[in-house]
Amino acid sequence: MSQPPERLKGTRDEVAIRRATHPDPVPRVTPDMTLSGIHHVTGITDDIARASDFYEEALGLSLVKRTVNQDDRETPHWFWARYEGETVTRGSSMTLFEWRSSPHTARGGTGQTHHVAFRARDGAEQAAWRERLLGLGLGVTDVLDRVYFQSVYFRAPDGLLCEIATDGPGFSVDEPADALGSGLRLPPWLEADRDGIEAALRPLEPAPARPRS
Repeated sequence: MSQPPERLKGTRDEVAIRRATHPDPVPRVTPDMTLSGIHHVTGITDDIARASDFYEEALGLSLVKRTVNQDDRETPHWFWARYEGETVTRGSSMTLFEWRSSPHTARGGTGQTHHVAFRARDGAEQAAWRERLLGLGLGVTDVLDRVYFQSVYFRAPDGLLCEIATDGPGFSVDEPADALGSGLRLPPWLEADRDGIEAALRPLEPAPARPRS
């Protein structure tokens, strides 16, 4: 499936796109910018067909679209989601670009995503997925208690770290729901480092505006 011409570089209306785009950086967050969830997760892989086999077989996602990068027609861009044939489940989409020729690989650190997490309703559902992954020969961690949820981890064929985490018990387990985010909460294994972590934190401030070309 190809991208429509109006979305591709060289044939799209760049002026109209700029008019509909918030300035960068955004000088002030307004109510119309409120986030209601994540539309999709995207990444880069070195073998998109192999990745597709993995996400379909191991995690049961459906391949819903094969297209190309809107800025580079030679770069494949595929989409997977929880899809029953009519509707893509909200918040379930994942996309990958394929870059086979790049010699560079990501290293953990600032600017890099540590892992991608998938949801399980509870421990029973998580355990079922863990058994499924083990049955496919994947290396899966034991269930790890993260205080706010329980997690298992495994890697996709291209090295991406994946997690299946339970919904509960949730972030209100150690503070009232109406106070969430008002203080720094740490899991027990990081409490010994609280002073150093707090010292390294900086207040969130709007970035200074810079001229637009």
